[in-house]
Amino acid sequence: MITAHHKWDLSTCELLEVRCLLSAGGNIDTSFGVNGYLNGYRAEALLGGSIIAQNVLNGKQGLATPDGKHIAPYSGATPKSPPLNVQADGKYLTLANGVLTRFNPNGTIDKTFGVNGKVTSFAGSSANSVFSPSNVIVHANQIYLVGPFRVNPSDFPADQEHPAVERLTLNGSADRTFGVNGLAVDPFDGDGYLPFLYSSGYFGPDGAFYTTWSSSDDAVIARFSPAGVCDGSYHVTSNEIGDDAVSGMQFEPDGKILVLATLQAYNLSLIRLNHDMTPDATFGYRGVVAVQPSMGQVSVDGNLDPRGVLLLRADGEIIVGTSGYVPVDFTIAYRPDFPANSGAVSGRFFNDINGNRKQDSVEPGLAYWQAYADLNNNGIEDAGEPAGFADVIGNYSIKGLKPGTYIIREVRQDGWTRTTPAGAWPLGYYKVTVKANQTVTGVNFGNSNLNHAKGSISGTIFNDINGDRLQDNGEPALAGWQAYVDLNDNGVYDSGEPIATADKNGHYTITGLQQGGYVVREIRRDGWSRTTPPGDWPLGFNGVNLAAGGASTGNNFGNVHAS
Repeated sequence: MITAHHKWDLSTCELLEVRCLLSAGGNIDTSFGVNGYLNGYRAEALLGGSIIAQNVLNGKQGLATPDGKHIAPYSGATPKSPPLNVQADGKYLTLANGVLTRFNPNGTIDKTFGVNGKVTSFAGSSANSVFSPSNVIVHANQIYLVGPFRVNPSDFPADQEHPAVERLTLNGSADRTFGVNGLAVDPFDGDGYLPFLYSSGYFGPDGAFYTTWSSSDDAVIARFSPAGVCDGSYHVTSNEIGDDAVSGMQFEPDGKILVLATLQAYNLSLIRLNHDMTPDATFGYRGVVAVQPSMGQVSVDGNLDPRGVLLLRADGEIIVGTSGYVPVDFTIAYRPDFPANSGAVSGRFFNDINGNRKQDSVEPGLAYWQAYADLNNNGIEDAGEPAGFADVIGNYSIKGLKPGTYIIREVRQDGWTRTTPAGAWPLGYYKVTVKANQTVTGVNFGNSNLNHAKGSISGTIFNDINGDRLQDNGEPALAGWQAYVDLNDNGVYDSGEPIATADKNGHYTITGLQQGGYVVREIRRDGWSRTTPPGDWPLGFNGVNLAAGGASTGNNFGNVHAS
């Protein structure tokens, strides 16, 4: 039974700018997006590790890379109904006006789901259903709906409303084996107040299903057993002066729980709890890191991508000077701590063009592929299994592994044939032994694609006189400067690496490139400082994920002379 109650005094908490990535211990980590901030977009869902994000102000959807540095248009969902859950086959679920709908990857309705693609029976039409569910979670081939439950939906007495979870099968029908007739209710938290904000549900390492919500200004977590029995509610906060709400929760590799909450009149905060639900004093101030804005109305939620990075989406209004309420959309992320004395596995994904099972000097890495520790050896990446996403040139690392022996596999990609490690299922994996505080290296995956069409990378090198990172009118080109593909990512041009020289307009094009991920750098000149891409080594490059036969443009370099 979860019975503990805790409050925090946020008056002495450090306030962090919202436009940032929070690292272990709550420190800013600028490796995500631009200075830790995915500008103007809020994360809605995950698709193969990439981030489906929405810009509410203009209604546009975007697909951001896992590192948050690049975003491209995405048309897989309508702006008014962003995907709440994306399945492995690309189908996605939306929830709007009490209707659960499943779409195909091309945006058409999947008529095999529910009744002509929709499920509405839970929307208060039955006494045994969740009333107006607010979130959808898909786990282990089952769909979970979180929302308030009414004993009799035809009545409206608030004292008969309780937080609840309803479980459906993947085809949209009720799963009667869960709870009572498919419904699990929290009997400990029905105090006559309709919860104003619901969050998603989460699966813990203990196999339990956790839900979060606000009830009578208390931020609450409840835990349901795998069979659908609620074994208690935990009040993260109890505040009589403002609307407290837990709106995101994730489990870290060591089992600690990270909670996202709005506390004391819209203070957006991250809270880390120990296994026994007490605050983790090693995190922030007494377990809390407060995140600006401290005033305004902010709605928040969270996703945990397979790298163990918590992506938080938010939208709402903040007070800025005398301008009044200003709309904001932002995405921040949190990199978790890893258990003490844990180890890691690292390697590289590469395009094995000639199929010789080793990465030759001209063979590029494969950007954003994923490796995972297959704990149950079923050949599928299951929720909670340690995983790592490759960077733009294919390097990956799976961290936080307790000492022991692991089977390491890759998540397969359509159109590709694995060359190393060789063998069809159940082969094609590495068996590695991890020791405390050590990293097993060289766990590489080679893959070959029959489409060997060559592509190009281009951009402009210019004199950024005013240092604004853009080539403005009157800012001249830097003819004769050179850009190259840094195949080994050592920051130095090596003989044999593809290179191009800028013409009189500063334009360069590197040709003859196979499908894969590339780091594009410029050859520096004495007396000049680079303005874009920003950052000193190992930053200051353009990361390109090049498609077969593709042409990547706009990979520009701005420089300003010291004089």
